[in-house]
This record gives sequence, structure tokens and C-alpha cells, in this order.
Amino acid sequence: MAFLSSLPEEAIGPIVWKLHPEAYSAWPDLAGTVMASESELTLGEKELVGAYGSALRGCRHCYTAHFPVATAFGIDEQLFADIMRDPSDAPTDARTKALLIFVKKHTENPKGLSRADIEAARKCGWSERALSDAVLINGLFSFMNILMIGHGADDVDVSGIGPLHAVIRGRGKYGHGERTGRENVLLVMWESIRRFGVVSTLRALRRGRQLGLVGGRTARHDKGGQR
Repeated sequence: MAFLSSLPEEAIGPIVWKLHPEAYSAWPDLAGTVMASESELTLGEKELVGAYGSALRGCRHCYTAHFPVATAFGIDEQLFADIMRDPSDAPTDARTKALLIFVKKHTENPKGLSRADIEAARKCGWSERALSDAVLINGLFSFMNILMIGHGADDVDVSGIGPLHAVIRGRGKYGHGERTGRENVLLVMWESIRRFGVVSTLRALRRGRQLGLVGGRTARHDKGGQR
């Protein structure tokens, strides 16, 4: 439950951001630069890094927002359950294990990282630049995790909007800026139907309305400032 009385009980990222619109105005460029830039990491792997770090930090909001996007871009859904137990034992390839072991240590014991951790991941096929990208992505998500946790908005499960989120994330500016589809629900809906089917899309729309992402709840909340 959100800590501030000016927020709805299920406060999600876009609603929390409305408390600091001047900061949010800079977020699309930052998020887009980090997540949509050229990298050895695929879009699915980038989302995997962000979702995994968020889960380790205990931010359910960010974890459930991004793991459906990772799976939409080719990551095995079962992998998430496996890596939460122990990434070194996950039934996946050695290269992916090495990346996740690195991310886990960077999240849980960043001061413990050393050149040896870089070399271990490099032996499994990752370049230094790719590992630097992983650090950058994990740091980006850490900021959002702390923002949501500090407002008591970290425990909202938004996995239900996965299809719509995946469509928006796949467009320009990583889903935060103009021409990403946020301003055109029909555009996102039809692309979601094409990729994920009618049933999944309708469920996502229903959950989006509940969270204020689709429809008027967010607007009504803005006018009164109180729930």
C-alpha cells in the first residue's frame, strides 16, 4: 500500500512520477539511451537483467512489469523461477548463467565485485562492454526500485499488462516518449492482438484500466490529489 495519502493504494510508476514531473521529463531520454542503444545484450537480455535485479531488491512492481517483456523478447519464462533459487544451477547455457551470476553479485554485494568477476564472465563469452552495459542497466533499475520502495509502491503486481507493456517497450524511446503508443491505445491494442492474441490483450486492457494506465482513473486522481 502506498505511503502517501495523495497516491492510490495501487500506485504504479507513471502515477508516482506525477509527483515529480520535472524529473520524469528527463527519464525518457535516459531510459531510452540505456535500454534502446546498441549493445551485445539483446532486448530480452536487457529486460532480464533489469527484472532480475529488481526481484533481488524486492521491488515486485518493477520485476512484474519487466519479466513479461523479457519473455516477449525471447527469454524463457521458467528461467525466472530458476534463477531466483540459484543462477549457477539454472538449466540454461553457461553464457546466460555467467551474466546472471554477475548481476546477482552486483545487486547484492556491489563492493565485492572485482576484476575476477569480470574475467569469469568473459571466459563464458561476454565482452567487457557488455558487462558494463549490464551494470548500467542494473543501476538504472535500481533507481526506479528505490523510488517505488520509498513510496510504498513496490508491491503492486503489474504482470497482467505484459502484452501491452511489451508492445510499448518495443517502440521508440523505450516506451516513455512520444510515438511509443502510450498516447494511442488502439495502436498498442491492435499490435498486441497481432502478437499475443485477443484474450491476452483484453486481459491486459482490463488490468491497465484497474491500474489507471488505460482510461480515466489517473486523470481523476490528478484532479483531486486524494483517493
